[in-house]
Amino acid sequence: MSEQLQLEVDAPTHAWLLRCARHAGGTPSAAAAAQLRELALRDAVASLSTSPTSTAGYAEASLEETERALAEVS
Repeated sequence: MSEQLQLEVDAPTHAWLLRCARHAGGTPSAAAAAQLRELALRDAVASLSTSPTSTAGYAEASLEETERALAEVS
C-alpha cells in the first residue's frame, strides 16, 4: 500500500529528479519515492549498526547472563 506525499523542491533538485526519472524510465514522483526508500533503508541499516548486539562485549555478556540463568534453574 502506498501513501501520497506532496513535496516542494528547489529547481536544482527538481532537475535532478527529472534526470533520475529519465534514466529509470519513470516519473519524477517515482524517482523521488525510490530515493526516499533508499535513504530509509540506509537509515535502518545504520541504526542496526548501533544496536546493542553490535557493541563489543555483547556476546560475552549474553553468555554470562545465560550461564547465570542456567545455574539458577539447576
